[in-house]
Amino acid sequence: MWFQSNTRTTPTVTNLTDIASAFDSNWSDFFNQYGAANTYYLGSIVTDWSSDGGAQVDTVGTWTPTEGGGASAATAPQVSILISLHIPVRYRGGHGRIYLPYVASGELQSPNYDQISTSLTGRLATYFNDMITGMSGSGVLGGQVMGVYRFRNTAGKNVFVQFPTFTVNARIATQRRRNRKASHR
Repeated sequence: MWFQSNTRTTPTVTNLTDIASAFDSNWSDFFNQYGAANTYYLGSIVTDWSSDGGAQVDTVGTWTPTEGGGASAATAPQVSILISLHIPVRYRGGHGRIYLPYVASGELQSPNYDQISTSLTGRLATYFNDMITGMSGSGVLGGQVMGVYRFRNTAGKNVFVQFPTFTVNARIATQRRRNRKASHR
């Protein structure tokens, strides 16, 4: 996920720590809505991309893990909830995406169990909006806005685009995961 501070300056490690703290508290509330029992949000890694040697803060190990609020076991790791980020730019790939793994299996609806419950879709939209609002009002470097960072590895072409809307898709998605390296003989 990509955020941009409203004050455009090189953030200090203290700034990054404060941003991570704001994100962790907002994201853990969000994770609690869809995460299965015995799955945990462990923390975040916040990296400054404003320079070649940007600082980094890692809260994994210092953040108190947040357990998912689902009462059932997790679906397989590649089964995810998909949030589509709608930006006013056309490009190959279509839109930014966020995949949410470890969905509580009890949130899947019958008969095919290929969609999440409508109550979860609504809660996720609310909590995602709350996270966006919480980050923009963090008070750190003027707050952070969320967006899609296009061409992030191409100097001179890279651009941060805020998204005006998003959709929590009711149909579950599959996140492509490469668990092994394919040999090329």
